[in-house]
Amino acid sequence: MSWLLKRKPWLTLADAAAYLTGSTGEYVTEADLLLLAVEGQLKIAARFTDWTAAIAGTVIEPYSDFFREIIEEDAQPLPHGIEGVFDLRLTTPSMVRLNLKGEIESRAFGLEFNTAIPDRVVRITTLTLPAAAHWVVKSTVLLEFEAEIGSVTRQQCKIFSETSLETSESRSEAQPKSRGYCQEQEILAVLRQLGYDPKALPLRPAGHSGAKADARDLLLARKDLFTDSSFDKAWGRLRASGEIIGGK
Repeated sequence: MSWLLKRKPWLTLADAAAYLTGSTGEYVTEADLLLLAVEGQLKIAARFTDWTAAIAGTVIEPYSDFFREIIEEDAQPLPHGIEGVFDLRLTTPSMVRLNLKGEIESRAFGLEFNTAIPDRVVRITTLTLPAAAHWVVKSTVLLEFEAEIGSVTRQQCKIFSETSLETSESRSEAQPKSRGYCQEQEILAVLRQLGYDPKALPLRPAGHSGAKADARDLLLARKDLFTDSSFDKAWGRLRASGEIIGGK
């Protein structure tokens, strides 16, 4: 896990996509993140770099079953508008979509955002983000999303290690690729848990163990997945593919 990511409050979509590409091994684009956001799978935020016209309101109980919720708007728009980072607000049914330009767009009056005050929301007066704003992903959200992906991968690898294939022939055909993938993912996950960035491993201090030794000590306990030899081979594959850099 990148030490810088722990200290940055948010990342641009480009940086978030690049980070997930490196950590998951899957090519992730900004468009992917926007789609995940609209589908409610990834919380996204907007950073307003200049004061932007907006209206504030309070969510109140609906007076009819026909309405899921009602926002009672303040009598006057906010004097200066809004500035800073605000989480995009999704409602059900969703009031946002991806338009033909690939932008997040409101289906009604304007994009809505949550505030730090419970049940208080703000709505900008445009259907898409203005020029003085851009989408970001908060670092805490990105790390939680990465951990969720990692838990799914580890569960798949656990299932693999516990599954007995019917014949030794099918095992010899299926095991190298699947087992190797699981080994590599476990190494990357453990490095991040230990506080290392796999793509920027520090040099091993004289007289002390380095990142590789630290990871090896933990992973050799996984008798179902690792031996000394298989750990070294998996480490070598990760270094050759560029997933592990530094640490020599």
